[in-house]
Amino acid sequence: MSSADLLDRFGDATLASSVAIALAFLLSRLLRARFGAGVAYAAWWLVPAALFAMLLPAPVIEVPVVVQPALLPPAATTTMVAATVPFDARPWLAALWLLGAFAMSLHQWRQQRRFERGLGRLRPLRDGLWQAQTSLGLPALLGVVRTRIVLPDDFRQRYDARERYLMLAHERAHRRRGDHLANFAVAALRSLFWFNPLVHLAARSFRHDQELACDQAVIAAHPDSRRAYGEAMLKTLMADRQAPLGCHWGFSHPLKERVMQLKSPMPRPLARRIGAATVALLALGTGFAVWSAQPARIASSATPSAAPSAAATSAPASTEKEFDLFHLVLDLKTDDQPSSRIEAGGIFISPLDIKYRDGRGNEIVIGGRVRRQGADHFDIALILKRNGKEIGQPRLILARDVPGSVKIDKTSADGRFEGLELSMRVDDRGTPPHIERMMNGLDGTPAADVYRHRSPPLPAEAASSAQPPSPAIAQAAISTPAPVYPPQALMQRQDGVVSMDVLIGRDGLVKEVKVISASPAGVFDDAAVQAVRKWRMKPAMRDGVAIEEWRRVPIQFKSGNG
Repeated sequence: MSSADLLDRFGDATLASSVAIALAFLLSRLLRARFGAGVAYAAWWLVPAALFAMLLPAPVIEVPVVVQPALLPPAATTTMVAATVPFDARPWLAALWLLGAFAMSLHQWRQQRRFERGLGRLRPLRDGLWQAQTSLGLPALLGVVRTRIVLPDDFRQRYDARERYLMLAHERAHRRRGDHLANFAVAALRSLFWFNPLVHLAARSFRHDQELACDQAVIAAHPDSRRAYGEAMLKTLMADRQAPLGCHWGFSHPLKERVMQLKSPMPRPLARRIGAATVALLALGTGFAVWSAQPARIASSATPSAAPSAAATSAPASTEKEFDLFHLVLDLKTDDQPSSRIEAGGIFISPLDIKYRDGRGNEIVIGGRVRRQGADHFDIALILKRNGKEIGQPRLILARDVPGSVKIDKTSADGRFEGLELSMRVDDRGTPPHIERMMNGLDGTPAADVYRHRSPPLPAEAASSAQPPSPAIAQAAISTPAPVYPPQALMQRQDGVVSMDVLIGRDGLVKEVKVISASPAGVFDDAAVQAVRKWRMKPAMRDGVAIEEWRRVPIQFKSGNG
């Protein structure tokens, strides 16, 4: 998973957890009144349910989809990303997040250490109990793996036997219910989502519900001890600070509500069961909503988005078989030097590492990966370096055997080309024998250098370039991103075609688009127009001068429904 994908998933997790926290906030008081404090405390399971749903694979729509721009040469079906190097903020955002997470973790650790140091020297007692040299905020259950119940220094003097028994039952209930582990999880979430104020507000409300639920559990087990339990609370010296990894008897904020809860009747067993079922359904519903809200992955069995080449048309049916290996052919041109052909092969997703030195001694490094994008398309993400300096990160979606190109250049004062031009095509019909021999090391070539150079044949159009030009010559497309299939039409497997008149300016950019006809009307018009406005073409030429020209452009949408 790329850094961009990780940031997207983390942003989605932030949104999902925020929605779950807000829902738990809204339901807490209502659930407590209807079903008891234990059910209100369980409502916080909505948050981990939402986060867990984010880890599940996104839903898959198995619909064969293809968008077919019926335009000019096959190169027009290539989706090309500009090869300039934009400012990438992702590493800075990741560094900022790591810094904040570390700072929040350090803050909580210092809070824990400050509270523990304030206890003084702990003296072990029987039954795993410890006695501190202070009374504030005690008794308390401290620790995560090795828990300790710490008692105040005047525990026996301040409380009678009944009150001591109930207070110890409260702390042991915390340990039995795993509340100390829940507090550790809350501390971890506060560090991960340190930038989200809802998480910090939720932590305090969570601890509030935790104490109320524990109080209710103890009173349910000792229904005749309400008065003694309340008197023990009133005798306790409240602490203004909590340890992040601790369950405190003496925490000032919920004291009033805790005492008032002692006067309320206990919820009946049936009400508790109904409340537990309600929370379980809410958690499942929240998780399902978060999971289904993820962008669906489309499992495509589409045909190429342009008319196949002659070689592809004449290939036997076995060439459509699923292969694990790709074959990549690149034509590389640097500056004003002749281009060279590079062939590479390997396993999908395995990293590319192609090194090339041109006639002037410049070292070109081509890295990246080749991935499948549906049945007949390939996602090629490259990292281009020249003499150790990164010059571009182009990404192309190519149909099988349909060429695409990337150009990174700065035109010199005398009009010479200075830069890098890379044309490529890819297939998955297996790796050619000479590439396989190099991959297996049978010809002595290191596996990391699975490529070779040879002079490419002259392009077919070179033979006709000497002929007298027509009054206006329409040049090839540079970048023609395919339209986005309208979701409603996609779900209904609806086909269509849009015919437009497009005005190509002298700079190759689309200046105006007019829809001439659309079938069916109003379904694909917007998608086609929005895509064509992003196209870039080489302008038409007349007597060596670029001119504006109207062109008729039909775009066909085909869902593969037969």
